[in-house]
Amino acid sequence: MKEKKKKTLKETIIENLRVIGEAYVIAFVIRLLLLEAFAIPTGSMIPTIMIGDRIIVLKPPYGINFPIINVKTPGITTPDTGDIIVFKNPAYRSPGVIRELITLLTFSVINVDNEPKYFVKRVIGKPGDSIEIISNELIINGEKTKREIVKKENGWLYLKESVNDKHWTIRVKSEVIFDDGILRTFSISNLYHLYDINFRLTLSYRGVPENYLPNLEYFRNEIEQIKESLKQNKIPKGYYFVMGDNRDESSDSRYWGLVPENLIIGKGIFRFWPPNRIGVF
Repeated sequence: MKEKKKKTLKETIIENLRVIGEAYVIAFVIRLLLLEAFAIPTGSMIPTIMIGDRIIVLKPPYGINFPIINVKTPGITTPDTGDIIVFKNPAYRSPGVIRELITLLTFSVINVDNEPKYFVKRVIGKPGDSIEIISNELIINGEKTKREIVKKENGWLYLKESVNDKHWTIRVKSEVIFDDGILRTFSISNLYHLYDINFRLTLSYRGVPENYLPNLEYFRNEIEQIKESLKQNKIPKGYYFVMGDNRDESSDSRYWGLVPENLIIGKGIFRFWPPNRIGVF
């Protein structure tokens, strides 16, 4: 029997590097084209998703969004009311291609992109919908959403909200302080000023930072269409209105505007951490 030749140290190192490289490529492709894990850093989706939860996002249904180059393939479906989605922040300003690339290639282990790039929220309004909020009551296309009280706890009111055949739980403060800056009364038409250059200049003069406003690079080809639709209190084609389930502590479409379809990364489908909260959405 022929004795097996012992590998040299150089050959062993090369083989291990090849295995690591292959594993990296497979993981990168899966992350880019199929599934991606996201850690949740804020409480805007409480009680559905808690701070520190880790969720899996499925990408193909809404189309594959290629980062940095901002190209998106067609999807097989579109987001529906009640879906939990992850998307690029519409107010995001790139710190530069090199920084974005380093963060992407290192799976955010080396994160030199300090801008809040991705958000997770629930779809509340689709293209053509009219959205109003009156004293925290959500009205979609002229109809109040059905609500049932789940519980009242530690100054919070938990409500089961229903739209069509979908249900989820939100929370609001049980005692309202009217000067706390929270938008509890709102109309889609209120977003008009975010896409009008004159209003934006006024906001800038008043000290509102530019990075608090939608990045008009994402909207530049459809500004007039957007403004015309908002005048009619309707969400324009290709755009979505999203909110956090933690309604009184959520930075969402009420404040920074619409989510373009081409910024949507994928659909939140599964929580895999912590172990005692594993489950589908």
